[in-house]
Amino acid sequence: METTIARPRTEIQPNNTSVHYRKRQQPEKNMANITIPLSLQILLAMNMNKQEIENDMRREYGVQLYKKGKLTISQAAELTGMNIYDFMAYLAILSVPVIDYQADELEEEIKQFNI
Repeated sequence: METTIARPRTEIQPNNTSVHYRKRQQPEKNMANITIPLSLQILLAMNMNKQEIENDMRREYGVQLYKKGKLTISQAAELTGMNIYDFMAYLAILSVPVIDYQADELEEEIKQFNI
């Protein structure tokens, strides 16, 4: 039976972030794999195993794509392998705003609620 890594459950503490992954039985059907060639020199310098590299790349890329507005928060959370609440907590640790309103957008929202 083939196992793959599923969404993590994170325990986030101010100075210590750890991510715990659980195994899932079957890979999802609508998935694609992307291969990134890295030189042996870079791999040795990273001093990480394949799973650590994949987890770090997913997490960092998910954050960057969310910050650029390329992915929604739920899409970025899925990419990182975290649930949305853990991803929002992780963003808070990184000082990345979860809600990013422009002043005119906020004024429009307030008008809609007659506040």
